[in-house]
Amino acid sequence: MRHRRNGTLEQFDREFRIGVSRQVRRVDECACCGAEGPIHARGLISRCYHRHSLAGTLDRFPAVSEEERVQAATRAWQRRRDDRLEDYAEMRSWGETREQAAARLGVTEQTAQQYERMLREQVSA
Repeated sequence: MRHRRNGTLEQFDREFRIGVSRQVRRVDECACCGAEGPIHARGLISRCYHRHSLAGTLDRFPAVSEEERVQAATRAWQRRRDDRLEDYAEMRSWGETREQAAARLGVTEQTAQQYERMLREQVSA
């Protein structure tokens, strides 16, 4: 919350890798206390989730539907794809070949061809 108040929130990714499993957690404002942090479940950070679980008050925070979960995952995937596409376009503007840019991004040449097609469509639109 302090970063939102200070206008410095943009420096952080909206996803956060946490724990040994490196599970991706969305970083957002807790539905209970308003603190910024990795969301555990039901819009709650871990501390609040466990407190409400012990108190038996989790029903005050509805679970996210499967459709909302799929939409959030799709948005995250699209953001990552858009970031890679932007990186690819920048590398190509430096004069790197398609193969070099693909290797640096860790994608296949077929994916690089798709990026080329997407960039052409953006220019023509």
